[in-house]
Amino acid sequence: MHTSSIIVLIVSICFLKITHSIDFQSNRQLGSMIFFLSGQNPNDFTNYGCWCSNKDKPIHAPLDEIDECCQNYQTCNTVQTSHVTSYPYKASYEDGTIECLNNKETKAHRQCECDIVLAKCLNKHQNIYTTNLLYISDNKCNPGIILNFDDLPTNTTSKNVPENYYNFTFTGGLYTTPKDT
Repeated sequence: MHTSSIIVLIVSICFLKITHSIDFQSNRQLGSMIFFLSGQNPNDFTNYGCWCSNKDKPIHAPLDEIDECCQNYQTCNTVQTSHVTSYPYKASYEDGTIECLNNKETKAHRQCECDIVLAKCLNKHQNIYTTNLLYISDNKCNPGIILNFDDLPTNTTSKNVPENYYNFTFTGGLYTTPKDT
């Protein structure tokens, strides 16, 4: 094999990498779109909120509009491609607009469309970006799966957990039940 063939093969394998979340670092096409539209480094969104992170899909509602952009993107990719593989595509960048150039019937075109929607959404909401939502703990993104048992009263056992404890909400760093709010 020629050196150039090996490089093409390696790049192709990287694009076909299976991911379970948004990977801003390895998806260079998505990163290019984000930078082109907003001027913001796409890595700024890595580990932002619950839905832009490299975690398993959270069950928590998005923490802000940027996090909601990422939630919608994950839904778009799941619906459009029927699984979580990235597809390389062709796109044109001109005068502040991006156009997908692949045949509209291809998975690559659908991937491109999902990437454009995310890039536009992140651009629209970049003014609310806050470093306070970087590296959010799993407790905030999946409150019901990873419980903080320190919040239970000390005399609580599995037989006397208050009924409303199962209806807890997560606010301000504390788990609260409807009685507490």
